[in-house]
Amino acid sequence: YGILLYWIPDVPAHYGGMSYWLCLVVYLALIFFLALYWGLFGHVFVLLRRSFPAAAFVIAPFLWIATEFVLTRFLTGFPWGIIGTSQYRNLPLIQAASLAGVYGVSFLLVLVQSTFVLALRQKRKSPFFAALTLLVLAHAWGGYELKKSDFRGSAGVKAAVVQGNVSSDIYWQFTAPEEVRGIFCVGHEPFERDRRVAVERAAFLGAHDGRRGRVVAGHGDFHRHRRCLAFGVG
Repeated sequence: YGILLYWIPDVPAHYGGMSYWLCLVVYLALIFFLALYWGLFGHVFVLLRRSFPAAAFVIAPFLWIATEFVLTRFLTGFPWGIIGTSQYRNLPLIQAASLAGVYGVSFLLVLVQSTFVLALRQKRKSPFFAALTLLVLAHAWGGYELKKSDFRGSAGVKAAVVQGNVSSDIYWQFTAPEEVRGIFCVGHEPFERDRRVAVERAAFLGAHDGRRGRVVAGHGDFHRHRRCLAFGVG
């Protein structure tokens, strides 16, 4: 968590005017608080292993995702560092998230690892091979779902991603529409090319009533060039 949340001290220092030393204290307190969840996981696992030497390794994945669930929900939640998100590039595997969320992906990963350790320590290989089979089936099913849902056709779909790189210091209600238009380069190079879909990662959620119309009106270039614009937040 110390590496994952390296940016935490700078936020209250810059936007809240807090002393940087106090920000470091808050940063360290947050790291230790989040680490307690996994310390609790380890403690419960050890207790289970004393009573159920073999079964504890099969129970471990359930205990892990229960810890992740509490981490993401308790005290408003802090869903950073969930192990299932490490597979974001493994498209076939993460299709399992459509059935069980990111916790399902985490479950598969921990199940394979815990049963592998069980096979090494107690020479019980059948749970590991069963877990490995489940992982292979999850990949196969995910690959099938991706192929079945392929909407691109033979010609494919061309897209451009627009990233305005907008500083958090900018407040939309005080920003002129022309400046917003310049930030996102609407009508410029990204849209002069042969593109069909432009994905905007930062919608103008903070635009002020009258200004909202003027700002969004700047996207008329998409209509003239017969482009689609998908709004989202990043």
